[in-house]
Amino acid sequence: MGAHAFRTPVHDSVPKVNREIAVGEDLEFQRKWWTFEKIVWIVYGLVLLGALLGLFGRGWLAKTQRTSPDGALTLKYDRIQRAGTPSDVTVLFGEEAIRNGEIHLFISQSVVAKLGAQRISPQPAKSTVGNGGVTYTFPANHIPASVVFSVQPSGAGSIPFRVQLPDVGSSVESKIVVLP
Repeated sequence: MGAHAFRTPVHDSVPKVNREIAVGEDLEFQRKWWTFEKIVWIVYGLVLLGALLGLFGRGWLAKTQRTSPDGALTLKYDRIQRAGTPSDVTVLFGEEAIRNGEIHLFISQSVVAKLGAQRISPQPAKSTVGNGGVTYTFPANHIPASVVFSVQPSGAGSIPFRVQLPDVGSSVESKIVVLP
């Protein structure tokens, strides 16, 4: 009784190759899968290219420079930064910025609070808090003169800021995008 049950042939609806291996294929599904793979590789390639160029911070696309209309004030900074990553905001001064051997520089509160100004080089001779920011006084006798603010943003977001020479009236407004 048991031996007779195994004598019936097994019928398979899947075609066989060389009468040995059952091969199941769905060519339409395979073509769709290949198309999906190509799209994923293209997206990965674009993300990698963007990262190399600085689209996500620290690269050619992230760096920018802004100059006031009269040329007395120039900013160099990364417009795209990463939260928790140190970066520099460099302020360059023209001859018009020096008054009586000093440069007075106003920085909006967002640079100190949101961008997390860690260090100022060179150190200001005096600083005054008020009017929505901090006014620093630097001794300067000749050009080129510059100040570097080392910042380290603590959180993600778009942070607008203003840098101004109160004595001259020159100002530069911009924003920094901080990614997580």
